Amino acid sequence: MIPSNYVTADVTHLGSWARSQKDTRNSTKRKSHLTPKRIAELDDAGFIWDYMLQEQWNILTMYESLKKYKEENGHLRVPHDYKCYDKQRKNSYLLGWWVSHQKENRNRTDKTFLKRKAKLDAIGFDWGTMGGVRKKTKPEAISTES
Repeated sequence: MIPSNYVTADVTHLGSWARSQKDTRNSTKRKSHLTPKRIAELDDAGFIWDYMLQEQWNILTMYESLKKYKEENGHLRVPHDYKCYDKQRKNSYLLGWWVSHQKENRNRTDKTFLKRKAKLDAIGFDWGTMGGVRKKTKPEAISTES
């Protein structure tokens, strides 16, 4: 599964591309440029078309990365541009962006978000603004490898 904010080492926005593929395939308003052959190739590669399954994976990945960040830094004030590198998948994703996004959505009341909010509260998540955090607290990003 590809997080929606996933960026490769060569700065390819693969997450955006994957979302575009899903949107195009699922759209009833526009003609799909995805041929049956292309869809089959993506299926064979293990492409996940289900948004809900993808979103659950994204949340779990970000939550675990946030816990590791706290272990290594002693706080959860993640700079907006902070990236995590996944050695196993050889890619990076924007943990700082995800943290900012959670804060922007802190007033949501849907059941799914309230469950996520409770998990974040349990690890001491600060729902305030990013404050003065502008640069990375460590020169190298954390690894998600266990």
